[in-house]
Amino acid sequence: MSPPSEASNVCHGMSINQLAQQHCRERLLFPPLYWTERQLELAAMLVDDAVPAPPIASHHFTGERNGAEFIGPLVKRTEACFREEGIVGLIASDECPLLPQQKLRFIFNRHARSVLECTWFLLRQQPGEPAVALYVDQRRIQLLREDALRPQFDYRFRAKERIKHFNAAHALYMRRLKKITPQDPTRDPYIVALLITMAQEALLHGRALGIYSKGGSSPRSIPAKVLVSFPKRDFIYLYAAHVPCSLLDMLFEPAVPPIAQPSLFVRIILINLKPYKSLRDRLLAALLPHQHDPGKGRVNLDDRLHNGKEEAAEGLVQQPPVHQASDAQANESETVSSNCPARHSPG
Repeated sequence: MSPPSEASNVCHGMSINQLAQQHCRERLLFPPLYWTERQLELAAMLVDDAVPAPPIASHHFTGERNGAEFIGPLVKRTEACFREEGIVGLIASDECPLLPQQKLRFIFNRHARSVLECTWFLLRQQPGEPAVALYVDQRRIQLLREDALRPQFDYRFRAKERIKHFNAAHALYMRRLKKITPQDPTRDPYIVALLITMAQEALLHGRALGIYSKGGSSPRSIPAKVLVSFPKRDFIYLYAAHVPCSLLDMLFEPAVPPIAQPSLFVRIILINLKPYKSLRDRLLAALLPHQHDPGKGRVNLDDRLHNGKEEAAEGLVQQPPVHQASDAQANESETVSSNCPARHSPG
């Protein structure tokens, strides 16, 4: 993990609008799909090195609910759609406590500025509560970038003119794509944006119900979790963070400087795919630690949570303290097989 940069220290106490004005030679205000390490650097967002899952997410359970039918697409196929189908089926099929939904809206300046492609999960027994976790495939993120930047050609031109325009446009497309593609896909800014978006939804939900009030009973941070699958890897990555409410308020009101400079620290937990028979329980144990029964080495899928806010109030079990905002200190061209499940492009 790299230490905070001098740029983030210089930006202490500045609003987002002031930050954009100070760095007017750069274009900083982009939708999350176009974020780079520069946005993370200026906003003091740090991504830690990956560590193995804690013991509570490593129980070996081979019971009836092992989800074996979803393992094949997850580990044997290379297309993103099959990994997505496997993960969602594994933790959100009918016998599981999670209910899948599609896409979230990223809020900036009190408006939904962009739709983030992902799958987010509600507790099946409490569908009115905010999401408890998000999921996205890393290859899907890259496909979204490619689709967003890919040039459109006017086929009314003659063949020679089309080739000339294509070569120039394709060269520009490749440069732009390279610029927004992270060198290390495990530190993708889009994943950090998903963590922030999940926290935004939870904070707005609490304020709408009167549970939280700005500057009053709001918590200092909101926990968020994003599950990410990668092609040709033996692990599933779980990103966990406590997103400072001061950072969320900066995004809601970009013209208002924060009282304390927020910082965001993201942990990465590695969940091994093997043994396959226990993968479902290990994933659910990491996502829903309050429903995990360590005595039986399995997730309790039958008992209702006593309080839906208990799950939202906790991060990962055995999670060390994270850097939060405080008064003193304050995210191929792949040809998808024709038999892939249909997915909607982001709006």
